[in-house]
Amino acid sequence: FMDEKGAGFTPDRITKTFARYRDKLNLAKNVTLHSLRHTSATNLAEHDIGTRKLMARFGWSTGKMADR
Repeated sequence: FMDEKGAGFTPDRITKTFARYRDKLNLAKNVTLHSLRHTSATNLAEHDIGTRKLMARFGWSTGKMADR
């Protein structure tokens, strides 16, 4: 992805941008992109989305992560 000036989004830039918005919203510092990924995976697993779909969505090569 590119911004309006044609600059690319690096992982570090995305993380810093997220942190800036998180802080503006007065969310806890432990709310990170990684924690949201875990929350999403947990919610999907609790709603029986199925191991194969979890693997595809999160890029896991085995179902071990889904079994956690």
